[in-house]
Order: sequence, then structure tokens, then C-alpha cells
Amino acid sequence: MKRTVIGNLFGTPGMYVSQPGDDLDNPQRSLLLDSRFTMLEIHASGIVGMNRDGPINAQYTYYQTVYFPALGYVPKVDTFLLDNASDVITYFSWPARLVNGRYANDYEQSVSDGELFVRYYIGGGQGAIQSSMGYVIYRDPA
Repeated sequence: MKRTVIGNLFGTPGMYVSQPGDDLDNPQRSLLLDSRFTMLEIHASGIVGMNRDGPINAQYTYYQTVYFPALGYVPKVDTFLLDNASDVITYFSWPARLVNGRYANDYEQSVSDGELFVRYYIGGGQGAIQSSMGYVIYRDPA
């Protein structure tokens, strides 16, 4: 039984992996890997400075809006916070601990066709941080 092929299959060179018990010469189920199909492509990416408000109750608010070429649908987006002084990147999952005793109290992200808005609420530590936001906007490869 052939489950993995790197080369020509189905008339197209690529990488192919079948599900357990399924032969690539005559697959009966969808493939686990089929390089003929791409899932996501990067549409736009970058790192931008954050606006800052506060402190209010020892908490700073960092926010930024990024505009990108419209796709005709709301795309998948990944973002991260960059502490410029320490070069530490934080991808947010809760609770998020940052450098120098800081922590993220909350996080907001809204995405529409052509616009990304992100807001972080950060407390702890001594004073504000100089921060940037990194982002990756994906498009369907249709």
C-alpha cells in the first residue's frame, strides 16, 4: 500500500500523503497532505508602532489600526505585541505575561475587509512600554 509520494501523482508533481489504510493509487478518502492545494497565502504583513493612553488605574491602553487592500471577505489575521526595549514578542493567550512584571488584562481585535484594529490593556511594571504590533493578514489562494 502506497501512502506517501513525493513526485508525480494524479498527473501533477508534488507531495501527497493518504489517510491510514488508504492507498494513494486509488484513494477513497480525502488526503492528509495534497500539495496541489494551498491553504493560506500572506496578503499583507508588517510591524507598526502603537498609540498609547493612560495610565488609568495603573493600566495603559495600546491600540492601532492597520489598513490593507480589500479582499472582498474578512481574512484570517495573526497579531503579536513587540516590546521595543527588550525585543520580546508576545502572542496573546490568556493570561498573557509580559516582560518586567507586566501583564495583559485584556485584548481586543476586530477585522473587516481592508481594516484591522487591535487594542491591548497592559498593567503592572514601572511606567509605559514602547511597543509595536506585528501582524500577518492571510488570503485564500483562489
